[in-house]
Amino acid sequence: MHRRPAELEEFIAVVEEAGVEIATVKAGTLDLSTPSGRMVARIVGATAAYESEHKSERIRSKMAEIASAGRWKGGTRPFGWQPDGVTEVPEEVELLREAKDRILSGESVRAIAMDFDRRGVRGSRGRPMGPTGIRSLLISPRMVGLYARKDRTIVGRAVWESIFPEDEWNRLRAILTDPSRNTRARRTPRTYLLTGGLLRCGLCGSPMYGRPAFAGRPFAYYGCKKSTGYPGCGKVHMPVPQADTLVEQAVLEMLSSPDFAERRRRLVGTEPDAQGAIDELTRVKAQMQELATQYGAGTFTMVEWVEARRGLEGRLEAAERAMEAARRGAVAMLEVVSSDDLVEDWSELPILRRRAVIRTLIERVEIHPHRGGRKPDPERLRPVWRA
Repeated sequence: MHRRPAELEEFIAVVEEAGVEIATVKAGTLDLSTPSGRMVARIVGATAAYESEHKSERIRSKMAEIASAGRWKGGTRPFGWQPDGVTEVPEEVELLREAKDRILSGESVRAIAMDFDRRGVRGSRGRPMGPTGIRSLLISPRMVGLYARKDRTIVGRAVWESIFPEDEWNRLRAILTDPSRNTRARRTPRTYLLTGGLLRCGLCGSPMYGRPAFAGRPFAYYGCKKSTGYPGCGKVHMPVPQADTLVEQAVLEMLSSPDFAERRRRLVGTEPDAQGAIDELTRVKAQMQELATQYGAGTFTMVEWVEARRGLEGRLEAAERAMEAARRGAVAMLEVVSSDDLVEDWSELPILRRRAVIRTLIERVEIHPHRGGRKPDPERLRPVWRA
């Protein structure tokens, strides 16, 4: 019953106070009311504790041997691989790559999880893959062919092949482990293309908000909101399909124009270097881990360790600030996709990626009042382009 001597002593005290007898299935009766009976119980308990500790030691030794060889240690099948942990499942690997590309393009993990659920994607246990599960999969060193312990400390190269390029995985991990991310948010993924302060009322200058369709309005619409906490005039509205189409047409014309290359160079020059910030963040974290290893080996004193770490912490904070600033912009995406690719693939891009392109090119979009008549008036919508 007890493999820890401390627990056995507590149990003996309880039995003695209660005045009950103890009978075991295989060891017979234990009389804990006499000194000799308690001695027997303690001997049996100490033997059981030894066996338990020895077994744990053998298991740890075996796991360390497996880890050093980079072999699959067994357990639940990892998503993307067959039960042997080495052979890939092609369709699942493609889903992992899709999730990686969508996050690098600015889409949220929650939006991807909801999309996977709608498509019937299930994890290796047959259950839906929530945001936490997808995030855990994507930041796992397994994605780049590395073996890691439960705390994600990398042990070495594994026997299975990498499915992500290592530079993309480093960028992905930096995004998903960013402490400024609000991982507890339960907001519905964004469904309106032009909200978030981009649309402005042409009369009062207030932000316009997306409103769903209801009786009397066949389409969702953008509207200037006048109510408690919203100081708009409430007089300007425009159907969502019309506004989205006009803005997207203007953006695609800009992307196809001859002067876009020069405009793109000017925009890139005004934004932070996202890749540089990610590279610096990766370097600093690696140096911190190396610093801890050297201190553990007794290479330097605590005072020296504190002084060295203080300098690294300053660089870490600066890199995190730079990465957050870069992540708010869309230049990182524009630098890796040519204008031809954007125009050709525009309708297939996730909404967050299209928003990123629009916000990079356009400072704001003004919607002015309708001038009468039943026909749509494209002149109501006026983009203000970034210089």
